[in-house]
Amino acid sequence: MGTSAEEILAIVMAFLMVWLVLALIIWVISSLVMMTVYKKAGSEEAWFAWLPILRDMECSKVATGKYTLGLVNLGICIVSNVLSGIVSSMRSDSLDDAALVLMIIVMLIAVIAYVVIKVYLQYQIAKKFGYGAWFIILCILCSAIGWLVLAASNAKKGDDISANNSREYRNDQDW
Repeated sequence: MGTSAEEILAIVMAFLMVWLVLALIIWVISSLVMMTVYKKAGSEEAWFAWLPILRDMECSKVATGKYTLGLVNLGICIVSNVLSGIVSSMRSDSLDDAALVLMIIVMLIAVIAYVVIKVYLQYQIAKKFGYGAWFIILCILCSAIGWLVLAASNAKKGDDISANNSREYRNDQDW
């Protein structure tokens, strides 16, 4: 007994609804986490965490004091999406192989640059909270865990968590 087109459509729609709900949950959680970090960092526009483009802009502002790297990442997204659209819309016989390879290389470089900038910004934010070099490894391995650590910690902007573990600090304490 075969499945009808309506049954297949119902299965596909159910699958898409599950993914939509999961994406919505992830968006809400990530927005809350980033908004918490932005507030701790003293941002006046912490609500920017709820809007994808503004989220990157505010991340840049909190990390470096300027929107520059957020604009660079926005430009990288635009360039890579335009190139992706060109590559996918062209037929293989209308685009010579050299141009296709060049576009793919540019897209790969753009993706790598985007990720490097995102990790750099997250690390700069972590430094503002007093986290050290080990945190960059955490950010590279799993950015989401890095944001959760920042949001869940008691650290505020300007704290130096590593200073509490320094030799001078320990020697000054009355044991």
